[in-house]
Amino acid sequence: MCIRDRPLTYKYPSLVSAARTFMETSKTLDIPLMMIEASKRTMGETAKEILEVKHPKVVQFEKTCFSCLDNPAIHTAIKQMNPKDIVLYGMEAHACVLFTTLDLSLIH
Repeated sequence: MCIRDRPLTYKYPSLVSAARTFMETSKTLDIPLMMIEASKRTMGETAKEILEVKHPKVVQFEKTCFSCLDNPAIHTAIKQMNPKDIVLYGMEAHACVLFTTLDLSLIH
């Protein structure tokens, strides 16, 4: 959730709050978390309210395409984690979340 989108996004504070809750819950339950950010150069920084949550098992990546799996490092990390389930969340359900879901359905 990029700060660049803050003024344009409906209920932005609620989305950031939900992301924080998701991160805090995964931290409490000791669930590994991959945080994948859109290119900071083009989209801006991730909201500081999200980055404030310190999760010991978070692995961060940057992506430049809609699907996270277009980044070979992310694809490899998912294979190495070999998760039983994957939960996706993000602001662009019609783009990034959708394309990542479609790509995951091909490999998982």
